[in-house]
Amino acid sequence: MNSANYLPPQEGKIGMKHFRSYAALLTALAVILTTNVPAKAASTDSHFTENAVLQEHNGYLQMAGDHRDTARISSQLRRSEETLPASYDLRTEDRVTPVKDQLHNGTCWAFGALSSAESSLLTMMKAMGRDFSSVETAGNAVNLSEKHLVWFAFHGKNSGTVSQYAGGDTFLAQNVFDIGGSRAISVPTLARWYGAAAEKDLPYTVDQNGVLTNVTNSSLQTVSRVHLQDADYLPEPVVYDLGNNGLPGNITYSSGARDVVKECIQNRGAVSVGYHSPEDTAEQDRFYKNDTCGYYCNDKTLYYPNHEVSLVGWDDHYSRNNFVTEPQGDGAWLVKNSWGTSKSWESGKSSEGAVGQDGYFYLSYYDLSLSEPTFFSMENTSYAGAQTKHTYSDIYQYDGTGMGASQWSLDTPARFANTFTARSDMKLQAVSVQVPEANSSAAIDIYVHPSAGNPTSGGHMASLTCHYTDAGYYTKDLGSQGILLNKGDTFSIVEQVSYADDAGQTQYCVLLEAGKPLAVQNYGVDVACSAGQSYYRYDGGAWKDQGGAERLQPERGMETGNATIKAFANAPDIRTSCTGQVGLPLGSEQVFTVTSSTPPRLTCGNGSTAQMHVLKDWNSSSGQMQLAVYGCGRISQSTGVYATYSGKTQRLFTVSLQGQPFVSDTTMNVTMHAGQTYTFCILPKSSTTVPSFTVGDSNILSTGYAGSIQQSNGRKAYYFRYRCLRNGSTGIYISIGGKTYRIFVCTVK
Repeated sequence: MNSANYLPPQEGKIGMKHFRSYAALLTALAVILTTNVPAKAASTDSHFTENAVLQEHNGYLQMAGDHRDTARISSQLRRSEETLPASYDLRTEDRVTPVKDQLHNGTCWAFGALSSAESSLLTMMKAMGRDFSSVETAGNAVNLSEKHLVWFAFHGKNSGTVSQYAGGDTFLAQNVFDIGGSRAISVPTLARWYGAAAEKDLPYTVDQNGVLTNVTNSSLQTVSRVHLQDADYLPEPVVYDLGNNGLPGNITYSSGARDVVKECIQNRGAVSVGYHSPEDTAEQDRFYKNDTCGYYCNDKTLYYPNHEVSLVGWDDHYSRNNFVTEPQGDGAWLVKNSWGTSKSWESGKSSEGAVGQDGYFYLSYYDLSLSEPTFFSMENTSYAGAQTKHTYSDIYQYDGTGMGASQWSLDTPARFANTFTARSDMKLQAVSVQVPEANSSAAIDIYVHPSAGNPTSGGHMASLTCHYTDAGYYTKDLGSQGILLNKGDTFSIVEQVSYADDAGQTQYCVLLEAGKPLAVQNYGVDVACSAGQSYYRYDGGAWKDQGGAERLQPERGMETGNATIKAFANAPDIRTSCTGQVGLPLGSEQVFTVTSSTPPRLTCGNGSTAQMHVLKDWNSSSGQMQLAVYGCGRISQSTGVYATYSGKTQRLFTVSLQGQPFVSDTTMNVTMHAGQTYTFCILPKSSTTVPSFTVGDSNILSTGYAGSIQQSNGRKAYYFRYRCLRNGSTGIYISIGGKTYRIFVCTVK
C-alpha cells in the first residue's frame, strides 16, 4: 500500500466504532447443542468422545472446544525456523485486497475467509511473476464474492449427480444473512467447490437499508472460479481449557503459536481470525482506544469471538500503553476489518462508522478472545476469473457440510471409506483429508473395483501415510500413484486419522458429517446418506454401511451422514482398456489396448514377474496400440504396467499373479536336441475341464497326445509329448477353460 494511504497510529483522527444494533448480532444465546458442557464430554457410548460442538454467540457460529487442542505442541517445536521481522505489513507488498464493507449483515465470516483466500492467490500470483502497483490494483485482479459464499452455504442442496456436488447436504437458517458463521461453515462450503465465485458473478447488492437481497439465480450455485486446496487451522496463540462453568480456566499465551501465525502471514498471506467485538458502548469504552486504534479484551466472560476479520501484519513494538487497559506485554496484530473505509464513512454509508485507520486497527497479542487463526490456501494457479486453470477439473464427494454440527473421536481403531463410480474416463489424482486435531496422522488406501459392502476389497492401488502438524482440511496429491479409471469403474478411498491425546493415548477421529436441527433462527445442519456410499468399521468389526440400518450414532438425536472424504480427478492424457488390478494366472497373457496422442513406451515394473510384447504397433490415426502382458513370476507377486510418453510416466494398471487352474509336472524351461522327445503331465484342478496342447512354432516342435490316467480322487492326469524337429525356441502352451497358458519354453540346439 502506498504510504500516503496509511497513517501510523499516532497520526490522524480515528472515529469511534458504533456497536451493532441490527439483527445480524442477536442478544446472547445459549450454546446451541449443549449448555456449558466442557470439551470432551463423553457421549452415551463409552467408545465415543465429543471433541467440539457448534455454538453460537451473537452472530458467530463456531465449532467450540478447548484452545489447547489445535495448539497441542510445544512452543519450541513450532517456533519459526526463520528470523521474523519485528513488524510486517502485507500491504507494502500488495498481497492483500482492499477493505470491504459488509454493511448491515452478519456476513463477517465470509469476508474474513475470502480475505485470506484472496491474499493466498495474490501471493501465488506474485511468485509467478505477476506484479501489482497497489492494493487497489491487486483487488481489481482478485475479488471474490462474499454473498455467493454466504448464500450457497445455506442453499447447498443440488439435484444433479449425487457424487459431484454432495447435493443432499446443506446448512440451514431462517435468515442466512443474519445467522453469522465461521470456518465451521466457510471451509466445508469452499471445499465442495461452492462459494468462490467472482464478485462480478454475484455482486454484494443490498437494499436501501444496507441489507443483502436474496439470490434468485440458482444456476450460480456451482460457479467456482477458484478451488480451495487446504484450510490450515493454525495453533491458537491464546491457550486455555474450558472449565465446567463454560469459561476459560488457566490462560497462557504461546509465543511459538504466535510465530507460526506470523510466518504464515509473511510467506503465504492473510490469516482469518475471530475475536470479541464490542456489543455495546460500555464494551466499546472498555476495550477500544480511539486515538491509537488499539483493541484489547481481557474479560473471561467474553472469551468467545463474535466477529471475523483477517490478520495482515504485526508490530512487536506496538506499546501496551496504546490500549485502554494495559496487557501484560507489548505487541499487536494488524487487523483488516470489513466495516468500510474513510470513503464510505464520509458518505455515511458505512456499516459501523469510522473504525480504525481506513478500515485497519491493532489487536493486542494478549486479547483473550482471539480465536481460530485459519489460512485459506487456494489452488496454486494464476487466478483469472472464469479462465482460471484449475489444478483438478473434477470432484467426487458426498459430504457438503464437513463435520457439520459436532466432532467426535474414538478410543479404538476406526476407519472410514467412500465408494465412488467414475462418471467418465479419468485420472484419480488427489484425495481430501479432514484433520480435526493437531499433530494427526492419516493412513490413506485406495482400491479399484471393490466388491459391494467391502471397500477394502478389489485391487489395492495406492497407499499413503501423512502427518499433519495443524488441524484442518487438506488435499493430498497422489503424485506417481495417480490412478487411471474408465467410465463406470468403481473405486474406494479408505482413511484412518489418529492423534495422541494429552495422556498420550491414541484417539481415532470420526470422519463423518454430523447433522442436527438447532434452536436458533431455525438453524440446522441437514445431511443425507444413501446405501453404498460411505462405510465405517471400528474395534476390529466388519464394515458397516452408513446408508443402512447400522448407521453410526455417537449420541441420541445426532444424525450422522457420509464420510468426509473427497476425490479429485483430471481428464486422462492416456487411456487403457485395463484398469485397477488385473488378476493374471501364472503363464497366461492379458491383452490390452492403450490410446495416446504420442507413441508410448510400455514396460513392467518387475520383468521377472511379468513381461510385455507388442501385438499391434501404435497407429497415428487412432492413437492406439495393442499389447499383451505375460505372467512369468511366482503366485502372489505383483507389478505395475507403465507407459512413458511425452516425458512422463504413468502406471496403467497392476498385474497380480494368480494360480493356474491346473498343475504341471514341468515348469522350468528345457534345452534339447533335434530328434529327442519329451513327455509332460497336466493335472486339471477341476474334474470337468479337459486341457489341450499347442506350441508356438510347429516348425520347431511337433505335438502329440500320450493318453490320460484316472486318479483316485476322480480327476484325470493328461499326458502330452512333443518331438524336436530343428533348432530354435518356442513356448509350450496349455489351453483350458477358454484361456491359454504358457507353462515353459523349449530350446532346441
